[in-house]
Amino acid sequence: MELDLRKTAADAAYIAVGAGVLGFQQAQVRRREAGDRIVTIAKDAQGLIESQTDALRSRVTDTATVGFGSATTTLKTLDPRQWAEPVLGDVKQRVEPVIEQLKGISVTAPVQAIPEQLSKAVEIGKARVQALRGQSN
Repeated sequence: MELDLRKTAADAAYIAVGAGVLGFQQAQVRRREAGDRIVTIAKDAQGLIESQTDALRSRVTDTATVGFGSATTTLKTLDPRQWAEPVLGDVKQRVEPVIEQLKGISVTAPVQAIPEQLSKAVEIGKARVQALRGQSN
């Protein structure tokens, strides 16, 4: 048996190329498997996040409901008169003397002068409008 170097080298090259193709195909299979695992992990994580979000939303809603209920109950039991009455008494003491002073003031003369003052204001306004019209022509 003779050793044919050319044929042996070609066979070795074919074997190397075949091994490379098989290795590449194996790498593609593993890449697809890894991608599938990543998709599964992502779906599991998304489901976990959604369930945790729902649980948190439920807790916040429950806490808010309890808090509003407690605040409503507290507000219903409060009597604002206990704070308002001292202030109203103080205001009443300060206002009553002023009211008495106002009752003593005669307002008939100033009130009677209002139509005359209004008439003068209208005449002045009318004169100004006519003056402005004369300037624009």
